[in-house]
Amino acid sequence: MDSNISHTFIGDPTFFWRLVSVTILLALGVGFILVIIRLLLDHKIKNRIIEKDLPEETARAILSSGPNALKEALLKWILVFVGISAGLFTVAAVRTDEVNSLAIITACIAGSFGIYYLLKKSK
Repeated sequence: MDSNISHTFIGDPTFFWRLVSVTILLALGVGFILVIIRLLLDHKIKNRIIEKDLPEETARAILSSGPNALKEALLKWILVFVGISAGLFTVAAVRTDEVNSLAIITACIAGSFGIYYLLKKSK
């Protein structure tokens, strides 16, 4: 394989900004899909609770995920996208081949999950 073909985008001066914009758009798209799925599933759970006539205390315990769950999910996704961005930025800076690029991106994502685990463990 010709090395010029594998590094076509890296020589482009707008590569970094395109990389950042694609990552942000991907994060917004995935976030939107997750919000829609969560709303649909919450609605389905609420309907089942109404159908089953559960006691009010039990229904409150089931439905009260609280703002902490949302904050933790937000933190996790922010760290994942920071890991992806760091991996892509490193690949652009180092200019490696495809296999090493995948390894760098995977290591950065794993590092972001490790940071999330350490933050979660410290709480």
